[in-house]
Amino acid sequence: MSSHNSDRFAGQLVRELYSVQDKVSRTILLGEKLRILDDEQAVEILQILCNKGSKNVPIYQEIFISVVDIPNLSRVIGHGKMSAIYLLAQERGYEDVVRILSRPTAVRRRQKKDEEVPVDPEMEYVPLGVRKSLAKGQVRKYLDRLLLDQDPSVVANILLNPRITEREVLKVASRRPSRPSVLKVIYESKKWISRYAVKKALVRNPYTPPEIALRLLGFMLTPDLHSICHDESLHPDLVAAAKLLLEEKSP
Repeated sequence: MSSHNSDRFAGQLVRELYSVQDKVSRTILLGEKLRILDDEQAVEILQILCNKGSKNVPIYQEIFISVVDIPNLSRVIGHGKMSAIYLLAQERGYEDVVRILSRPTAVRRRQKKDEEVPVDPEMEYVPLGVRKSLAKGQVRKYLDRLLLDQDPSVVANILLNPRITEREVLKVASRRPSRPSVLKVIYESKKWISRYAVKKALVRNPYTPPEIALRLLGFMLTPDLHSICHDESLHPDLVAAAKLLLEEKSP
């Protein structure tokens, strides 16, 4: 597939994906389209989607969130094909594709006593099932306490509660220290991950799994990329990728 044909195919694909409202359904459709292409064609299309999405090209930015839903995309395409695409992207120097498919080794942290994950002493011994139920409820004092909960299933219920606001989700996404599994639940929330402030909070949180932070990096605006480049608490691969993105955005 020539460069011109790849651009044309990508444009047609983006318009088709844009007509699908549900984001998971979009990802599934994208996976089905890529699965029938050969590896060389698939990596070219992914590079176009990632590159234009990270540069805030209209419509591509909207579709980019489906591209970075790697767990669902991998399930449709198949892990073998995804691995082949990743290797091809590395070979061709397609940094945008490499970034979203990377699974960097987590940086081990020397945890200090004052960095222990906070626990609410009044909720510590409440059974998990009860906490999950309370997270679905309307009693504000319980919801406020459960925002501190470090069980992913409790946080998942909190995120679905209509009484929870973006401001409260940002508190959870920004908390340090935090369990990576809790931050992953926020990333998997289709409602909240669509908010730029939530994406930024996850990228800027050093406890976010690095592969998730790398997937979200392409959404960051230039001022935030500059901040990430100078944040020594973040994963070195994330900082390096932010510097590359800034170079790409430079005229």
